[in-house]
Amino acid sequence: MKVIEQTPIRLTLRSYPWNAWIVGCIWIAIGAYFLTIPQLSVMVIGTIALVIGLLYFLLFATIETCYFDKTLGIVTLTIQGLYVNKIIEYPIGAIARVEVDPYKIRSQGHTRLGYRTVIVMKNGDRFPLTITYKPSRKKTRETTKLIREFLHPDASPNV
Repeated sequence: MKVIEQTPIRLTLRSYPWNAWIVGCIWIAIGAYFLTIPQLSVMVIGTIALVIGLLYFLLFATIETCYFDKTLGIVTLTIQGLYVNKIIEYPIGAIARVEVDPYKIRSQGHTRLGYRTVIVMKNGDRFPLTITYKPSRKKTRETTKLIREFLHPDASPNV
């Protein structure tokens, strides 16, 4: 997540899923290319590729923003996209901790790890700040540390 605003009373983080936008554009470009070829079977393939590209944009190309506001005492998570517009608010006082959530991804015999920052509430509920897992553990840990330091500036966080 990228820092958009950082003051003693407000912290704003934003995540752009570039990979979903790139994949969507590639599928749309493939579909548009195949639609220019005047053969029915090729045009069907082009239409399918175009639909896949549009579905990527509708389902996965979102902008995720997290606002921490000490003045209002709330955390606001927003997910905005072509198909999804979602706003979730939580009281800052209900946050127990902020941690890194790892996830193992297995494909073609290889195991990779993905990471995301998760807010853990005092009642045990867990709320991820992003939908997708990111490959960089270091960046995720930096984001987690930044949020911890914002929420508890006097404490020394252990990341």
